[in-house]
Amino acid sequence: MAQSNCFDNFALLMPHDEVKFVISSYDDFQWSLGVIEKYDLPGKTGNLIFSPVWGRVKFEDLADWVVKCDCPVRMQLQMHKLIWGDRKGV
Repeated sequence: MAQSNCFDNFALLMPHDEVKFVISSYDDFQWSLGVIEKYDLPGKTGNLIFSPVWGRVKFEDLADWVVKCDCPVRMQLQMHKLIWGDRKGV
């Protein structure tokens, strides 16, 4: 999926913008940290979000990685899936 990203858009980021990385593995997490560093995203916005791919990354694992990474990112869960499960239409 990374090939679908338009990294040129990072130059247009404003402080109120949000960048969300959907994490599917530890390698994906590390890749995302590299993108954040390469494009100096913390210098552009303070709204950097990591969210786990449902059913592929344990919440606890991603939380642990985020705490240990020393990078200004926040973790986000898909609340609708926590409430209603992995169903279409919710």
